[in-house]
This record gives sequence, structure tokens and C-alpha cells, in this order.
Amino acid sequence: MRLLIIGGSYFFGRVYTMYAAEKNDIVMFNRGSFPMNMEHVLEVRGDRGVADDLRQIPTGEYDAVVDFCGYGEGDIKRLVDNASISFKQYIFVSTGDVTKRVKYTDGLLKDETSGYETDIAEGEAGDYIRGKIALEKELKSLASSRGFSYTIIRPSVLYGPYNYAPRESEFVKMLLQTRRVFLPSGADMLYSLCYIKDAALMTLGITGKEKARDRIYYLAGEAATGERIADLLIEASGLDIRKEFYPENVLLQSGIAVPFGGDRQESQLYNGEQIAIDTALSYTPLEEGLAKTYRAFENIFRQN
Repeated sequence: MRLLIIGGSYFFGRVYTMYAAEKNDIVMFNRGSFPMNMEHVLEVRGDRGVADDLRQIPTGEYDAVVDFCGYGEGDIKRLVDNASISFKQYIFVSTGDVTKRVKYTDGLLKDETSGYETDIAEGEAGDYIRGKIALEKELKSLASSRGFSYTIIRPSVLYGPYNYAPRESEFVKMLLQTRRVFLPSGADMLYSLCYIKDAALMTLGITGKEKARDRIYYLAGEAATGERIADLLIEASGLDIRKEFYPENVLLQSGIAVPFGGDRQESQLYNGEQIAIDTALSYTPLEEGLAKTYRAFENIFRQN
């Protein structure tokens, strides 16, 4: 296949590109902050917010566009209007947070039938969710009017090597540098998680596939609390680590990261079965995925 990847140099996009480049020809368009320097990957530098930059994307036919960095209304339409390309499928990486919150006590999993969240807080996190909702709607409208198919990917909490978000890496840093892990007391919210290799391979598995036409997929494997995640990382380390519990506000005031907090009043659980079925792939067990994640970050924090 010939693929146009928008973004693709950070975490999810980077791992996807690494696997996609093994058997496909890739054109990657981004600002060039983290070059891939890989065979079969042509890297084109530019800003998707600038129409003239988008016109520098190599012309021709692509089997799919895979968009990892659409954040605001107009991002997709600007690309479609200005790049001289044709394509069969547009894959947009959104977020599970676009769907309506449900109470944990309802025992519900968010899935492809869940409606959009309407009660969105102000601030950076809220703007991110509103932008993703706007782009999902924009993509569906463009696909209908211009004759291509769409596929929307909604990840849960992604973890694994190359993760730049301060989540599991914060636990690894804590236990290696202090031999302690600080956890918020009373935090028992469950989070659906997905190992980054699974996310990449499952997304690659629906790239260019007719069965993924006009579909929405969640990426979500096992669920765990923050303490469970910390326990599995401690187990992977083989070190004697002490867990300490403090109120979340005390930790934050002390400058200590809280990667996974919150209580179970609301569900952060998603149903990721459909993409596993359509790709005939299985999610990596959480214990295995976190062990691999520990080893990846161990090398970084031991060197520091």
C-alpha cells in the first residue's frame, strides 16, 4: 500500500509507522521535530495549518491517509482541499474521551454506539475533546460529500515504550530513584489500557480494509487501577519498593505526579473487542505489556 501519514513521529504514530514501513511505501507529513530516517518513509516537512505547506505533499493516489495529529476544527478539510491527492480511506485518530461519561455503577462500557459528551469542562483538556468531536463530525461530512470512506480510532489509555505522557514512566522513575511509589489514597478508578504495539498493529490491520469502511473502533484491553499498574511495574522491577499513600491534593502540592487518580463515580472503561475481531489480533496481557514497558523506561532512568 501507499500511505500518507499525517504526524506519525510521536508515540502512537511513531510505532504505527515503524510497523507500516516494513511492507508499505510511506509519505509522512509533519513539522520534522523527530525524524524517522527509515527506509520506505519519505518525510515531508510542513505545518498542516498552512495551505501552501500541504500543497507540497507528493501528488497521486494513496490507499489511505492516516491522521495522528488533527486537533482543531478545519484540520481535515484544509488537508483535503489543498493536497493534490486521491485516497480511498481516511483514518483519524481521535480519543475515547469524546464519548458521553457514564456512571461506574451503571456497569457500562463505552463503545461505538456511545453518544458524544456534551458537558465538557473549560480549559486545555476540554478544548482537546471539543476539537476531536468537531473533527470526527467534519470527517464524516467530507467522506459523505467527496466519496471516500472514513475510519475513526478512539484509543483508551495507551502505554508502552516511546510514551511521552507522564503516566507509567512516572511510576518507573519514582521506584528507581526513590525506591518508593507515591499513590493517591482512595483512588480506585478503573482505566481501560492498551499496549502501544497492539494499538499500532490493530490500526495497521484495518488500514486499507473494506470492513473498516465508515466504522468507529475503540482500542481498549484490560482495565486496572493506578495501584494495580504500580504493582505490576514493581513486580517487573524485582526491587524492594515501598508504596506510600497520601491525599491527591497533597501529592500535587508537593510536585509529585499523579498518573492515575480519581474514584469510581464515573466509568473510564471502553469496549475494544470489535477491532480485535476485525483484525484477528489479541490484546497483550497487562502484566506482559507493563513488564516490557518497565524494561524500556528502566534504561532511560538508570542512565539519568
